[in-house]
Amino acid sequence: MNLKGKEKELTFTEVIGAFSTGGTLQAARELISQEVDSNKDAGKVSQWFDKVLEWCVAQGLLVQLGKYYHFLPGRAERSRGRAERSRDPTSLGVTVNKLSRELRPHPLSEDDLRLLASRADEDVQRLFLCRFVVKFAKAHCRVDGCKYAAFVQSFAPDLQQAQKLVDENSDILVPYTCWC
Repeated sequence: MNLKGKEKELTFTEVIGAFSTGGTLQAARELISQEVDSNKDAGKVSQWFDKVLEWCVAQGLLVQLGKYYHFLPGRAERSRGRAERSRDPTSLGVTVNKLSRELRPHPLSEDDLRLLASRADEDVQRLFLCRFVVKFAKAHCRVDGCKYAAFVQSFAPDLQQAQKLVDENSDILVPYTCWC
């Protein structure tokens, strides 16, 4: 399985090596394109790349990995709660009741709601955390795709701001990578 260019011929090992860098498919495509003669028709290189990609996936040589989160309230570090330090318990209870009404029906216990409510300063952040747990962590849905991006967009225009909120709660929101 060689891709012949005017100046360079890629071996099977070199092609597989381009895929095994841990980078994106686009990066592998660019790496292979750089190795092949620049005079080679870009359309033919692209078609060849797609066929090789298809074969590698069919043989189980390439797999797609997805990023997911576990919600582990038992690991909660109580000192991390923002709202618990700054609010009286009655105020937090009102927040939990409000969240419960907005999320109904939901699979979160009152303790889970209280924990998540204590982890953010603003109502929109609390709602984001609760919905994140319900829609992604408990549902075992990927957080590296367009569904998650659309979810974040519905709360805040900045994906980094949402990721920061998730990262700040790494004791209870634990990331993992898995085959898709």
